[in-house]
Amino acid sequence: MAGEREPIAAERLAWLEAEAARWRGEGLIGDDAATAILARYRAQERRTPVALVVVLGFLLVAVGLVLLVAANVELDQIGPLARFLGVAAIWLVLVAAAELGVERVAALRVLVGPLRVLVVVAYGATILQATQSLQVPAFSAAILAAWAVGSLAYAYAVASYGALVLGISIGVAWYLFVGAESADDGAAVVLGLALPAPLLLAAGMAHARTALAPLGRPWRGLAVLVGLTGLFAGAIPGVVSEPDVPWMAWVVLLVGVVGVAVLAARGDADDRFEAALGVGMAVAALLLVVVAPGETTDVFSGESPTGGQIAFSLLGVATFVAAALAVAILGVRRRSPRITDAASGALFVFLLVQSFGVLAPLASGAALVLGLGVVLVVGGVLVDRGRRRLRAEAGG
Repeated sequence: MAGEREPIAAERLAWLEAEAARWRGEGLIGDDAATAILARYRAQERRTPVALVVVLGFLLVAVGLVLLVAANVELDQIGPLARFLGVAAIWLVLVAAAELGVERVAALRVLVGPLRVLVVVAYGATILQATQSLQVPAFSAAILAAWAVGSLAYAYAVASYGALVLGISIGVAWYLFVGAESADDGAAVVLGLALPAPLLLAAGMAHARTALAPLGRPWRGLAVLVGLTGLFAGAIPGVVSEPDVPWMAWVVLLVGVVGVAVLAARGDADDRFEAALGVGMAVAALLLVVVAPGETTDVFSGESPTGGQIAFSLLGVATFVAAALAVAILGVRRRSPRITDAASGALFVFLLVQSFGVLAPLASGAALVLGLGVVLVVGGVLVDRGRRRLRAEAGG
């Protein structure tokens, strides 16, 4: 079979092997079919205390390497070129260790993942040291962009999940850095967060049914994260003071919708549900910007909200709650408790923020606490049912 086998829990793999043997005994499937099914999966390696200690050690080494370079300590006997060559040598040694040395030694394979993450960190340190040696201002958007591009290229070259997550995180930092410099209104922030959701989702779905399928998960998770974050910001009255949608926003949305629609058409029902969710969050954020009242009353400092702000706040609350519940349902359908937990946590924080804003004058503090408690109880019951369903399906 082409492609990498998907890791699943050892208990779940054992159940699948037993079921495959039973199906084969009952004549439901043949030997070839049973072998093909089992060949798609492998037992997921458990994190041992030793592995956790090793990962922690690598994290400390990574942080120390960046701090050492960022400090830019001037040593009389070591010039800028020597410092750059030293950091670059460390980076290349780590690449060689991860791809040529440790990978071939079975007892040291636990180090491969952390080493590849450390390679990404060392690559960034090399870029940072090069800019310092050339007297270029550090921590600029160009440095983050170069770091992100190189990290993503390396992650895909070696199919490293950890390196990809770090590369995507650096890319997000670059995007936020550039957005903070160019954004002159809350509308730009809301649209900048929510509208890329379909594009990110399309990037994740493009990995499906390929050898790099596991690398699509971070892109899908990021799509949900930016979508919820954009709706969170857009639903707060006063964030958008001038409801204006630039033409580029429409282009980004259109390209994302077309891309995710094409890929979803080739997928299953869960893919189509996820695609509808990503597009729906982006469109909802766009509509919130369009209908924002544009009034500047600071409701969080005790000023009385206007009728337009109250209506907008209720619309924003309904929109975000619907999106969070849809994300929780996605977590159940994808058998991912992390997605469900993230949705419930986002819903709790959102309702807490809204309770101290526009919604505060609508009811007394006791009523707000009571209402929030009811919402959390209901949400907790739904989350618990989702978890039980996940465990039941995983255990057969």
